[in-house]
Amino acid sequence: MVIETGSNTCPMYVKCVPKMEIFREMCPEVNFLMVYVREAHPGERVKSHESLTDKIIEVRKVQKLYNDNRTVLVDSIDGLFHKTYGSHPNMVYVINAEGIVLFRGDWNNISKLKKVLNSINDNKIYTEEHFEPTKPNPAVAIKALTHGGAIAVWILLKEFLGL
Repeated sequence: MVIETGSNTCPMYVKCVPKMEIFREMCPEVNFLMVYVREAHPGERVKSHESLTDKIIEVRKVQKLYNDNRTVLVDSIDGLFHKTYGSHPNMVYVINAEGIVLFRGDWNNISKLKKVLNSINDNKIYTEEHFEPTKPNPAVAIKALTHGGAIAVWILLKEFLGL
């Protein structure tokens, strides 16, 4: 199975959705899951979740908005999955049928994931897990952040500019 974390306001997740759909079609024997975690860049339009119901409502929007056809699991309101398995907003895990983690990335690196999926039957364990995140193109980042609202855009802009 391949598990990826994401949220409505995470540009890193949004940029990966089309490729993950291709991988899902390319590997029908693999279960592809998305775990909806906390909002990466909440703002006035998409706020930090105050209840599990809020998260469920938002994840339904995410699936439609980004055409994500994977099975989606929703993390608890206190973020138990996210805290237990890493706190990056766009992590990815590849786990074989025996439950062994073959690959863990603190960011979803599409080119590395493709290599792992191409050798998935070898059950090779990949030990490198940190990758510099590949930035989404500006249009994708703006799309994700504007769903959060102007505050989400401003906060991320401040981070990039070091303000």
